[in-house]
Amino acid sequence: MDFEGRSDGRSLKSILSHVAPLKLVLVHGSAEATEHLKQHCAKHVCPHVYAPQIEETIDVTSDLCAYKVQLSERLMSNVLFKKLGEYEIAWVDAEVGKTNGMRSLLPLTSTPPTHNSVLVGDLKLADFKQFLAGKGIQAS
Repeated sequence: MDFEGRSDGRSLKSILSHVAPLKLVLVHGSAEATEHLKQHCAKHVCPHVYAPQIEETIDVTSDLCAYKVQLSERLMSNVLFKKLGEYEIAWVDAEVGKTNGMRSLLPLTSTPPTHNSVLVGDLKLADFKQFLAGKGIQAS
């Protein structure tokens, strides 16, 4: 990608693959380039790719719902926060229930499922090695 914010087709395909959108709307391109990118994205990136014509209206609303929930005291008393830069983050396994008539996240009544580690951002090995050394762990 150059400094004008332009990219070639290969770079654009790579960027879209890394972003991994759930839905994609393609605008502002030649008909041929747009159709080519639409076919590529439908096959390799996401199933919902739209390329509307000028003045065409499309519906890209989602059937996913968002809910407001309260974090119950019982749940929050067992959450272990970790500092990550200027933020504190935690993993929460919970189930939706009701507390005082409002939807709440409650502690699981069964054993929580196992899950893989999650890495957010780029891991710089030199920084990670320095972090481990600061904790007294020898790394090479």
